[in-house]
Parts: sequence; structure tokens; C-alpha cells
Amino acid sequence: MVRDLILSIGSANITAVIISVAGILFLDLGRTYINPRVKRFSPVPPPLELILVIIGVILSVTLDLHERYHIAIVNTIPRGFPMPAVPNTSLVPHLITDGIAIAVICYMFVMSMGKLFAKKHKYKTDATQEFYAVGIMSIASSFFPVYPVGASLSRSSVCEMSGANTQLYTIFSSTLLLTVILVLGPFLEPLPMCILACIVIVSLKSLFLQVKELPRYWRISKYDFAIWLVACLTTIFMDVTKGLIISIVFALLTIVLREQWPKFTATHVDEIPPQHVPEGVSVLKFESPLHFANVTLFIDKISDLIASSNAEDFSSPPDCELGPVPKDIASSPQKPGLTNSNVPALLSGKAIIVDCSAMAYVDSMGLDALKEV
Repeated sequence: MVRDLILSIGSANITAVIISVAGILFLDLGRTYINPRVKRFSPVPPPLELILVIIGVILSVTLDLHERYHIAIVNTIPRGFPMPAVPNTSLVPHLITDGIAIAVICYMFVMSMGKLFAKKHKYKTDATQEFYAVGIMSIASSFFPVYPVGASLSRSSVCEMSGANTQLYTIFSSTLLLTVILVLGPFLEPLPMCILACIVIVSLKSLFLQVKELPRYWRISKYDFAIWLVACLTTIFMDVTKGLIISIVFALLTIVLREQWPKFTATHVDEIPPQHVPEGVSVLKFESPLHFANVTLFIDKISDLIASSNAEDFSSPPDCELGPVPKDIASSPQKPGLTNSNVPALLSGKAIIVDCSAMAYVDSMGLDALKEV
């Protein structure tokens, strides 16, 4: 993708570049400065895209951009509505493999776009409902010569930027599209293609600005940062479909890496409310399921902690003497002035407590490791 862009710079149409820059500035400045002012008086934003399309058609017809400046235009728009027909079932053995791959990719696109806008507008998505929707529409559309059903990144962004909030917009957009196909097609044939490209690029501006989230991803999770980077770069330098497949495989690989090298934290009693853990006790938290792939790491970490302790002061768990937990300590809330000096020791000597709250499951080797420890 980037390679094709670089190679085509020398053959770029200067007139098309000027029109594109002007169109992008018109839409971006309009949304930045005009829309906020209009919202004070009207809840309906001005149709900047429609205005740009009308201006583009007028300029194309007036200046004859296609013939004089070799500007690519929409040209012929097919008119009429195709008649439904039963799919040719004899092609199923030849298309089943590619069909499964296309179905998975289309569903992933739908879910990724749905989660993207759900996060932005703070609502929830139902994966099962989306699965049914894609399946039903795929079955219905199989009787017509159409593309596979899926999410359109550019069209979804255009609808979102236009103020669409519910699925009712599909009724209006479909009605408008049908009107264009049956009636208004000839009027849009002179429209320069670069005008349509401007609308798509400006609509994707919010997606491009997600690069600002990278510092936050780096602070929260290095794995999420790497997944975002791989998905972005593979999509830019290769293709959307290949980028999606590579990013999914890479995300699954990070899950394996997280399972094999989980986060292992050792917390001293000073960092824990003293009425919960007695003095001289270390709390270890293994933030992963304990299974055959990371059981060696689990044992090694505990062995290292034991080895780092003072052998003279450390007492093994069998030598530890447990005492009853005072009721006033077990039931009373934490007090700011509570210190180790006024809390009775519940355990003499030193010991290690393994916090298993983050272990979703433990296999047989993990159970043997816990017994060994």
C-alpha cells in the first residue's frame, strides 16, 4: 500500500491534488469551526459532504475536468435493480474454503468496528447479536450479485461523523442509495473521484488520531502497545485483510507469552494493612493460571525468594506456630494509626503466603508444584 503510494507520487495529477487539498480543508475546517457554531442554534449539523459533492459536480461540468485535466470521475452509475436468483450450489465445493475465511474476516471487521464506536460513545455490543445479524444478511444477500456482508470502515466513519446514532440511519441511507441508483445516477456521474476520497479521509481523522493513545497503552500494557503497533503497521504497509490476520495471530501469540511469563509480585508486610498479615511475612501473587508451561517459573521464583532471605531468621512453614486471630482485629476496619507494634503476631518467625486469587485454574503439574512448595 505505502509502496504503491510512493511509486505513484511522480505520476500524480496536480489538479486532482489541489482539489483534494481544498476538499479536505473545506471539510475539516467546517467541522472544526462551523459545526460548533451551528450547534448553538440547530441540532442538525450542516451537510458539508453534500455541499462538497454539489460543488464538485458543478466544477467538473463547468470546467470539464475529465477531458481537459484528466481528472478521474465517477462516470457511469449502473441503474436499475437486479433480480434475485437462486445461488449456484455447484460452486460450493470450490468456494467453501475461501468462503469460511471471508466469513471470519467479515465478522471480525464488524466486531472491531462495533467495539471501536461502542468505546467512543460508551455503549455495549452483543457479539452473538452481531453474529446473527451478519449471518442473516449474508443469507439474504446471497440471492443477489453483491459483495460479502461486512463492516465498512469508511462508510461507518462517515455515518458516525454525520451524527448517526441508531440503526435507523441505514433505512435513510439505503433509501437515498436506491434513489441515486434509480433516479439521480446521471447527475453524479461527473463527480470527481478525489472528492469522494476527501470525504473518506476526513471521516477517518478520528481513527488516525488514535495514535495519541500509544503512550497510555505503553504505560498500561506493553503487550497491548505491541499489538496496536503491529496491527497498524501491517495494515499500512501490506493490506487491510493481511494486516487483520497478522494482528490476530500476533495477539494470540502475546496470550501465550503472557501465560508463560506472567507477572509475579512479592509484597512485604509493610505494604499491606498490618491487621491482615503479621510482621515478617511476605505475600507472593502469581498473576496467571498455574499450568505446565509456567510451573517451572513459579517454583524458581519462590526458590529465589527463599534463598534471598536470611537463613538464620527464616523458619520453614512447619516450624511456624499459628495463633488465634483476635476478634477485634479480624472484624475492625483499618485505622490510619495502626502499626505493627500494637498488633499481636499471628505467626512467629518468617513465612511466605502465596496469593492464588489470580489463578484462574491449576492443572495437575501446577498442583504438584503447590504441594512441593
